[in-house]
Amino acid sequence: MGIISGYGNTLGTLASWAGPQLVAAILARTGSWDLVLGCVALTNVVAAGNYYLHSTVNVVEREAAAAAKKKA
Repeated sequence: MGIISGYGNTLGTLASWAGPQLVAAILARTGSWDLVLGCVALTNVVAAGNYYLHSTVNVVEREAAAAAKKKA
């Protein structure tokens, strides 16, 4: 569990550094907050699509009941 927390903290730290850098670069080149908002929106849509395509659901209660039946 500690390794996963470490990965999450590292990714969060990198994102909190890279995000403002990216916004500053976009604003320096274009001066457009609309483009910044568009990049954020596009990133969220891509992330939601990735989650939709790769997420799985495991019903814990159903698996526990099936395992209990096998033991009985």
